[in-house]
Amino acid sequence: MLLDDALSPDDTAQTLLYVLFTAALDHRFEAGQAEAFGIWSLCYVQYCQREGVPADAPHLPGFLSVLREHPDVTSDEKDVALDAVMFALFDVFDGRIDPAVAEQMVALEDERSNNTPSTRRTAESDPSQNTASGGRLLTRLLFHTDLKLSEAVRLTAGDVDVERALLRVGPSGETRIIPLPDHLRAEVNYQARSLRTSEDGLRSPLFPAAYEKYVTSSPNGSDDRKAATRVMQTLFLT
Repeated sequence: MLLDDALSPDDTAQTLLYVLFTAALDHRFEAGQAEAFGIWSLCYVQYCQREGVPADAPHLPGFLSVLREHPDVTSDEKDVALDAVMFALFDVFDGRIDPAVAEQMVALEDERSNNTPSTRRTAESDPSQNTASGGRLLTRLLFHTDLKLSEAVRLTAGDVDVERALLRVGPSGETRIIPLPDHLRAEVNYQARSLRTSEDGLRSPLFPAAYEKYVTSSPNGSDDRKAATRVMQTLFLT
C-alpha cells in the first residue's frame, strides 16, 4: 500500500494527491517519480498542518530540517523531497499547496468533462461520478489496496470479478487476486460493467485516461515513493 491502513487518509488528502501526481505526469515525469512527488508534497502539507502554518515556501526549510533528522531518509531522498515540494509550490499551485484549491481544480476538471457530450454522465446512472476519467477512483484503489501504479493502470474490465468483488492482477500464470474494499466495490463494478459494453469489451482498460497517460514506473521512482511513504507514516502517526 502507499499508506498503511492505520493512516486513514481522508478524501481531501486523496484529492490533493491526485492533483499532484497527475500534474507531474502532465510534465512528463515517469509514473513512479510522479507518484513520489505527490506523496512528498502531501508529506509537506501534513508537516505544515502539524506546525499550524500554511504550506508555502517560507516553511520549507523547517520541513527539510525534519527530513535531515529522520533516520530513514537519505540525502538523495531529501533532494527528491525538495524537488517535489518546489514543483508543487511553483508549477502546480501559486506559491502555496492548498487542499481547497486542489478540490476546486478537480471540480473544474469534472465540469469540463461532464459538459463534453461523449463523456456526460448523471449521478443516478454513475456511482463513480466523482471523475469522468476515473482518476480519483484509481487514487483510492492505490491507497486502499496493495496495487502498484504500474499494475493499476493496466487493469482491464475483464480483470474485475464483479460477482465476488475481486481484481485479477498480472499476466496469465502469474496472476494474483486482490479483494476490493467494501467502500469501492460499487464504483469499480460500475466502471467495469460500463466498459464491457464497448467494442473491445473485456480487454478495455479499466482506467482509459490513465492507461494512455501513465508510463512504466522507474526503479528510482519506486524507491522515492517508499521513502516518502515512510515519512508520511511518521507525520500521520505523531
